[in-house]
Amino acid sequence: MSIFIFKCYTCITSLIDHTMSIFAAVVWLSVVSCALVGSQETSEKPNLTTNENVTREAACLLQDNVDYNGNLMFSGTIKLTQTSGAALTIEGNITGQATVGANSKVERGFHVHRFGHIFESCNFSGSDFNPFNTKHGSIASQNRHVGDYGNIELMTKGTVSIKVTDNLSSLFGDNSILGRSLVIHEFEDDLGVKNTEESRTEGTSGRIVSCCVIALRDETKN
Repeated sequence: MSIFIFKCYTCITSLIDHTMSIFAAVVWLSVVSCALVGSQETSEKPNLTTNENVTREAACLLQDNVDYNGNLMFSGTIKLTQTSGAALTIEGNITGQATVGANSKVERGFHVHRFGHIFESCNFSGSDFNPFNTKHGSIASQNRHVGDYGNIELMTKGTVSIKVTDNLSSLFGDNSILGRSLVIHEFEDDLGVKNTEESRTEGTSGRIVSCCVIALRDETKN
């Protein structure tokens, strides 16, 4: 009788262990699936309407592109602010640090790129952030990349203040630009008007001079 009870106990213990293993596997797969879904870009435009009035503030500290090898550099901090359901504001002070030539005003392409992994080089930032698979255009265009901010006027030597307001890109929703990168190109963005592949994708704006990661700094409920 005691042998029978021992065998039953062993079977029940084995069954419980097997059931717990299956349960743990299901939970693990659910967590992984949620993480994968959250990391994907979606083709749906984000709904910025929420039940709460939330303001988010992000910051972006410009760094040189180590793979640029040109004579132009830009430094500074860019601040991004948005209240849920409202337009995004991008502003900051940017200093040109050209190594040669006289000081002059220049128009430079200003974009959001897909990736924030720029620690080794700005060239790892990928292409323009374009979750809706649209054409390259100006910030005022109805048909443009989310990451298309057109051009900003900078000084090759000296500091200028910039301010850009945008109704398409956002710090909220599935297609948030948080964690992605802001880049400054070496040439003026032609806004996609030329009949070339480079114009249709990057506005013939050339190599990346400087870049930064868009990082969430503060979030407040109003």
